[in-house]
Amino acid sequence: MASTDTREPRRKTSSFCYDKVGPAGETIAFGTYPFSRCIQHRKLSLSFEDSGGIIRYRRLFAGKTVEANIASGNKEYTIMPSAPLHLPKPVTDYLQIRFDEIAIEPGAKPVIFVTAPLEIAVTLKAENDAAKTLDVFSFAEPKFALYGTATRGVITRFVRSRVSSSPVPVKNYKEFLLRIEIENNADTWVSLGRVVLYMKELALYWDRSCVAACASVSISNADTAVVTCEDKPLMDEMTRAETLFRPRRVDEFCNVRGVTDGNTFTMDMGLK
Repeated sequence: MASTDTREPRRKTSSFCYDKVGPAGETIAFGTYPFSRCIQHRKLSLSFEDSGGIIRYRRLFAGKTVEANIASGNKEYTIMPSAPLHLPKPVTDYLQIRFDEIAIEPGAKPVIFVTAPLEIAVTLKAENDAAKTLDVFSFAEPKFALYGTATRGVITRFVRSRVSSSPVPVKNYKEFLLRIEIENNADTWVSLGRVVLYMKELALYWDRSCVAACASVSISNADTAVVTCEDKPLMDEMTRAETLFRPRRVDEFCNVRGVTDGNTFTMDMGLK
């Protein structure tokens, strides 16, 4: 005999969002939207509500609520990926990515792919194009490590990554894909197991499913390489994210100032 479910159907509760943007899977929809739209993705809920001429921004994320009031004639906002420069505080401008070591023969020019954490920025733009970063948050837990020594080194945002010879799928709300062109200019075999990037020159590009960046590594010997952030998309028709960074209140720990030059960082304290 078939059983009968006598329970009342669950009632749907209304949301303060008019529309929802973003799938519930592995991607979040970056782009520019009117205030009438909200973002709901995993444990994130982001919305704007008109309270009599003052717009109230609300972000619910990981059990915490962030709110802000806005007075603006431009009723749009942008949600986009950002380099991991800001959280929990703007501590460092450098990103260190560790991966399984690769033995590279003299003259070789391999291309590898690794992943690294990103932050998500919510920005506003006035009618005269003046921009404001309203909020920054991240699905990735920040970790830090020293590259070099306490007497000669730099604090870096730190991550361990898998390494691949071809692009791999990424969770675009949490991480970006980094394409690295390597050239071994040394006369001997060299092992490479990490790269250090100057994040303020990191150019992130995004589309509906991926956030990516490009870099190059020029190896001169077993302990030294120059890492350059390249301003180019991984794929055609990707959109370049605006470069954002907030002024820091304290100087970062970096007692090797000469290793940074424009968009390059000289790793001279080991490659593995």
